[in-house]
Amino acid sequence: LRAAVAAAHPTIADALPRTNVSVDLAVARDDVPVSPSTELALLPPVAGGATDDQPRPPLAVVTGLVEPPFDVDAVVAEVSGPNVGGTAIFLGTVRDHAPDLDDVVALEYTAYDEMAERVLADLAQELARDHPAVTGIALLHAVGTLPVGSHTVLIVCAAAHRTEAF
Repeated sequence: LRAAVAAAHPTIADALPRTNVSVDLAVARDDVPVSPSTELALLPPVAGGATDDQPRPPLAVVTGLVEPPFDVDAVVAEVSGPNVGGTAIFLGTVRDHAPDLDDVVALEYTAYDEMAERVLADLAQELARDHPAVTGIALLHAVGTLPVGSHTVLIVCAAAHRTEAF
């Protein structure tokens, strides 16, 4: 199939080795037999995902204890930029129960501020060291009285590609 398509459309021949083939609505290996009634589709390579030869921007780090609510969009903007193609976000939330309690209405978070701030900053630097493709990190923890539904933790990792962000 690839050879026939390359012969009929030489301008796309270079992309065919990276093109998936769907046989009867499922991506198939090259050795799957086809018949005249088989439905075929060529699935071109997705944009992006290529390696970057450009220099990495300086690491953007946001850490700390915050009064809720989190401004998720603002935090993402602080650790992101035009070089970012993948952003992974974890948002912890107060739920209405715990293993040994029903009808939770709120949680009260307190912290030894100076130590917590240092630990969050150290964690961000450790992540940056262990995952050099990450270009932005946010590690925020809420303090105070947080009713059910409030956000407790915000973790953001940004990178040129989604795999590195995750």
